[in-house]
Amino acid sequence: MIYIILIFLISLSLTLISYITQSIYIHDFLNKSVIEIMGIILAINCASASNIHLKLIDQEQAIGEKCFSRTKKEIRHNALFLIIGFLITLILSFLTSFFQNEKIIYGFDCAILTIFFLYIYALYELTIKFILNLEPLTTKSKKNKKDKTLSSIADSRDGESAISHKDAWN
Repeated sequence: MIYIILIFLISLSLTLISYITQSIYIHDFLNKSVIEIMGIILAINCASASNIHLKLIDQEQAIGEKCFSRTKKEIRHNALFLIIGFLITLILSFLTSFFQNEKIIYGFDCAILTIFFLYIYALYELTIKFILNLEPLTTKSKKNKKDKTLSSIADSRDGESAISHKDAWN
């Protein structure tokens, strides 16, 4: 929640600076390029989310328990947010063309910029936090050659992010 507020405050600050200085750079960027960039981010995140979801299912099958239900739910919510955010951005971009009042246009720009920054954060969260830190949960022990699992950790945490499970092996 703190990230959403922080991102909104950054967007509001940039939009206010743009309004005060009468700069049209942010408005032109949001008007001409943001839909294409958000479409690319949406495609990357959907592909990453499906890949992570499949890896988590494989890990659950290796463990023999369904322990990543919360993580899979977060991934689904992330993808749903991206789709809804893309649609809202399309609608706001379309509505911007109907208004002549600069304050309303800058208000729409602030909303679109906030959604755009949230997209960047969602891309970071999915790729950096999950993909780059996802490790297998089953390994062979060198001492006794038995399979070790993190099922007790997974049960106690109900599938928190894979990052927290990584620390259990160290």
